Amino acid sequence: KSEVPKENDDSPKSEARPDSEWSRERLLKESRRFNIDLTPRLLYARGSMVELLISSNISRYTEFKSITRVLTQISGRLEQVPSSRSDVFGTKHLSVVEKRILMKFLSYCVSEQEEEILK
Repeated sequence: KSEVPKENDDSPKSEARPDSEWSRERLLKESRRFNIDLTPRLLYARGSMVELLISSNISRYTEFKSITRVLTQISGRLEQVPSSRSDVFGTKHLSVVEKRILMKFLSYCVSEQEEEILK
């Protein structure tokens, strides 16, 4: 038996379960809890664009937030994009062979990045 949050209940226990259905009313009520960007822009923490924003003092007028998760649409549903080793091996959207290939590729990218930093 699940508890339905009251209309004016702003307590943390009213968090949405990932498998629950979203109605239009609930989406509007919870709209301040998430951000959907139709043209996502990522700035890498050590990237040249961040350095430029800091050096030009524009960073005083902007707000940077860390990404907590990335979602994509698969077959009409929003699914989380794996962002860690445990996420990759826990996803049901990749076969075992695909997971292994992906992990080899990511390991290669990390090693190349580390070599670039050491130069």
